[in-house]
Amino acid sequence: MVESITKSEIKEVKIRSPLTCKLEKGVCQKCYGIDLSNHKEVLLGEAVGVIAAQSIGEPGTQLTMRTFHTGGVAEKAAVQTSIQADMKGKLEFQDIRVIDKKDTGEKIVVSQNGKIKIGNQEFEIPSGSVLRVQDGQKVEVGTVLVEFDPYHIPIISEAEGIVEYRELYVKEYPDIKYNVTERMAVKPMEQGDVNPRIVIFSDTEERQKLAEYNIPYGAYLMVEEGNKINVGGILAKILKQGEGTKDITGGLPRIQELFEARNPKGKAIVTEISGKVEILNKKKKGMRVVQIKSIENPDEVREYLIPFGEHLVVTDGILIKKGERLTDGIVSPHDILAIKGVVEAEQYILESVQQVYREQGVTISDKHIEIIVRQMFKKVKIEDGGSSLYLEDEVVDRNHIEIENQKLAEEKKKPGDEEKKGEHSKVKKKIIGKKKGKKIRKERNKGKNKD
Repeated sequence: MVESITKSEIKEVKIRSPLTCKLEKGVCQKCYGIDLSNHKEVLLGEAVGVIAAQSIGEPGTQLTMRTFHTGGVAEKAAVQTSIQADMKGKLEFQDIRVIDKKDTGEKIVVSQNGKIKIGNQEFEIPSGSVLRVQDGQKVEVGTVLVEFDPYHIPIISEAEGIVEYRELYVKEYPDIKYNVTERMAVKPMEQGDVNPRIVIFSDTEERQKLAEYNIPYGAYLMVEEGNKINVGGILAKILKQGEGTKDITGGLPRIQELFEARNPKGKAIVTEISGKVEILNKKKKGMRVVQIKSIENPDEVREYLIPFGEHLVVTDGILIKKGERLTDGIVSPHDILAIKGVVEAEQYILESVQQVYREQGVTISDKHIEIIVRQMFKKVKIEDGGSSLYLEDEVVDRNHIEIENQKLAEEKKKPGDEEKKGEHSKVKKKIIGKKKGKKIRKERNKGKNKD
């Protein structure tokens, strides 16, 4: 069967899943698929929600107990140190800027948002990666595209010269055993406009300024002030969040955070529009100013304030798509929902939950997580009732809203308040997460008690 599909060269097919099911109550047999307990079509009336909850919860308890039985031994997850092509084709580089390292001759990627395309597939290339392929090269499945450090994000010098610290507060951690001293950039106690950075000057009498690099708080400095650095040398290393020793007990809070649709700690700032990045040489409220100018509509501009202690993952002049990160950190599901829509938000939560379990070698069928995610996006909150009988801030099923919208469209009615933004003949809505369920029930119970 696999050979026949490969020979037919089918690139994509339409599939059914619990996320796409249009049934008002529950999930239909065709969208759910087979019952994994007997590999037959699922029976009508099967409690698939309970099965989904058990399937997600059981591996977590088993792995937690196993950790305790072995005396609390922390396990190290297998880390990815390279990106490999999973399909054959011709490579196309996008926004990739490289420099040649003098001592090794390797090509080091210094761009922040570079990508390699093979057909319709894109691979994000982290800064500091060692490039193993060339633009336009034809590759086979399994070809190594780049290699990178899985634990750190390096800040690499593109110029050769003398290092000088500017507004950089350094804390030293001496290690007597190995006779080394670690230097970390720290946040100063006094408040004010502090812009920690490293400036590279030419090694001549004129001392010409060659380059400047912002250093985020918490970065480990790899060069001392006054030392000489070559092209491709590492100025500082930023420790990746969540990397290192992991077990399921560390991943379960992340799953809880996703299913309750919470905003993650230290979340990334993302752009709301696609366009060109412009980092302005001015401060506003003691923060850096980053502007995104739309290419299609030059009048559309978004401005973002970035604290100096945060690590920018974009550079001046690059093109960026909406929903992509401007700073380092975890992307909030709420931002994806507001910018990219329901489908992208559902896929993000699904992939994020699966990532926690995959790192421990646990396999869970996507359909179980999709059942839970489907329930998270089931309710909507009315922002403007329009010509319908729904009230503002009322919480109702999404399916009911779609039916009401269709009915209003057929009757060609308009929203009650035409000054508000929105489509005509449709009820405007805002999707709320699963975590709101308890709050909504409490409010309803309060109303009943008053009556």
